[in-house]
Amino acid sequence: MRNPVEFTPGTRQHYLNINTFVAGLLIEKITGRSYEHEVTTRILSPVGMRDSYLPGESVRIRGRHNHGYQVVSAGFPDASSTARAMSWT
Repeated sequence: MRNPVEFTPGTRQHYLNINTFVAGLLIEKITGRSYEHEVTTRILSPVGMRDSYLPGESVRIRGRHNHGYQVVSAGFPDASSTARAMSWT
């Protein structure tokens, strides 16, 4: 690991998206199709979730939606986390 451990295991919790990121990569590697395609065809469509979708390459959310905010460091343009790229590549 490049960075030191933030705290003693079992004393605190820090949520990261790494598990979701790795799961998405595995789904794409195993199926040969995008995570977006697999979630849409295997989960969203079969259960009738017509207004739910994965944004793909877009950072915009279609239609009416809640706006998320988070604390950001000085120098960032704003604290809105609603329109945010979902890729770290």
